[in-house]
Amino acid sequence: MTKPTLPLLPPTMDFPLGNNVTMTLDLVQAGGVRFYSLNLLGQALVNRQAATALAELIKLRSPACEVLVAAEAKSIGLIQELAMLLGHEQYVVLRKSQKAYMVDPLVTTVRSITTTGEQQLILDRHDIALLKGKPACFVDDVVSTGATYLAAQDLYRRATGSDFALCACVATEGAALANNPHGFVRLGHLPLYDMNGAAI
Repeated sequence: MTKPTLPLLPPTMDFPLGNNVTMTLDLVQAGGVRFYSLNLLGQALVNRQAATALAELIKLRSPACEVLVAAEAKSIGLIQELAMLLGHEQYVVLRKSQKAYMVDPLVTTVRSITTTGEQQLILDRHDIALLKGKPACFVDDVVSTGATYLAAQDLYRRATGSDFALCACVATEGAALANNPHGFVRLGHLPLYDMNGAAI
């Protein structure tokens, strides 16, 4: 018996961000999965457009969100634009390596679906004062398994005793998040495939 062949995946996918701004995403593979890569690094117009759309959704969902938090590094342009649009003077970036200026930082580990090996997320103690007593929003480019979000949540909970008010991302990814069961603020959804091209 012949094994059925799966359809060939298109090499690119268009991802609309509104106001006639569309990103063309390349199909890539990493960590045993295939996905359309939404890379915000260096994309000033895309970050501005995505932040404008997300800011409106955040205001509707959590008007009291006072602090934005993101993990290094792909979401830094996005969080910068969001902070300006929401009138925030500061935001918090969770680092992936410890710096000499950090004193007794909070550290947790995370394994992302699109990176190889385990990574660290680090919250500098200097940022804890900015977070305490304020509702915070976690900002990410793409949420696939939610591993980065949960690791960031762990740091935020250890620092403040609270949970994030919400998570805002440009896109969720994969079958488990297609119907947005966690209520993330998002602009769209992307498919995720195994190495044979089957949706996962």
